Amino acid sequence: MRAAGLLLLVAFVAGSCGGGDGHRAVSPKCVINVYFSPTAPRARALQVAARLRRYERVARVDFVSKQHALRMMRKKFPYLMKGVPRNPLPDALIVWPRSDRERDDVIRALRPPPPGVDVVRPRSSATRCA
Repeated sequence: MRAAGLLLLVAFVAGSCGGGDGHRAVSPKCVINVYFSPTAPRARALQVAARLRRYERVARVDFVSKQHALRMMRKKFPYLMKGVPRNPLPDALIVWPRSDRERDDVIRALRPPPPGVDVVRPRSSATRCA
């Protein structure tokens, strides 16, 4: 069930988060998704988000709670979520680098993954974002 939840969250995050607030210069393909383990406490996710916000190569960090992700998934994909007995989705961060060229630097800053982080994944596997 964990893999299915992560797959659904990837689909949700990829389709719903835009680069507003002056970050339109960064291609949406350069956004980095950070998924936490299902057992990671919310405080851990907020610590990682605060650390990333202080990093000079990061323009913006959006926190997506597992509850918000579930609400959005039920609204956007009701046919997929109909038989889901409990929330399989983890908390997540959507990380916007300051520029397309800085995506790999931000990913390297998350290696090894901080405690509680399950997956760090660029939205696109393209070597060039732009």
